[in-house]
Amino acid sequence: MQQTKADKATQEKRKSLYPTIFKRRLQTWAGRDFDSFPQDSFSASPEERRLLFEELWERGGFRFIVSNYRDALVHAILPLLGD
Repeated sequence: MQQTKADKATQEKRKSLYPTIFKRRLQTWAGRDFDSFPQDSFSASPEERRLLFEELWERGGFRFIVSNYRDALVHAILPLLGD
C-alpha cells in the first residue's frame, strides 16, 4: 500500500484537508477521495495502460483498483462469469 511515516507537520497538513477529502468521497462511486480514470481500458495504447498502472501502483492505497480505467473491473470480472 506504499505506507509512509508522517511527521507532525505532514499530519497537520493532512488534517487540514479532511473537510475537502470527506466532501469529495461522497461524490465518488467507491466512497474514496479519488475516482476512476475517465477512459476505457482499450481506448488507450498498451504503453499508456502500462504507464497508468505503474503510476497508480506507485501512489499506493486502493488507487490501483479504484482509480484504474473505468471499465477495468468489468474486464477483470467477466472471465470469472464464464459463458
